[in-house]
Amino acid sequence: MDFFIITLILHVCGQLAILKLRIKNIAVHPRDSSYTIGQIVKRHVHLIRLTKAIDDMFNILLMWEIIGVSVVFCLVGYNVLMNSQDGFKINFLIYFVFILGAFLNLYSNYFVGDRLISEVRMPSFLKSYALSHPRCLSFFI
Repeated sequence: MDFFIITLILHVCGQLAILKLRIKNIAVHPRDSSYTIGQIVKRHVHLIRLTKAIDDMFNILLMWEIIGVSVVFCLVGYNVLMNSQDGFKINFLIYFVFILGAFLNLYSNYFVGDRLISEVRMPSFLKSYALSHPRCLSFFI
């Protein structure tokens, strides 16, 4: 289930990156931009609805997953401490494998969130264009 959510969010990140490139091409080549701007706005609204749907469906699930991974950290650590006299190397190896898996799971979720945040930020070329054309500022915000 985790990788399905990760794939969905990375898909949205890719679509947002494509949208940025299309907006950048409008700033570079302004001719025939009314049709293109309409298509960009439609696509942007579609992406906003898609992210809202993903957020509504998986928000609670991700919260419980992060809580579950935290509990696994605690339980595995407790298990290693209680059984440290009996075969320390085997318990430490099992502990290391569980912790590595949990860290990879958490890192994948944090990586996807960071990618989404970086795609949502306004790029510098849009900031400079919007500041030089104040009437277009509301469009870019």
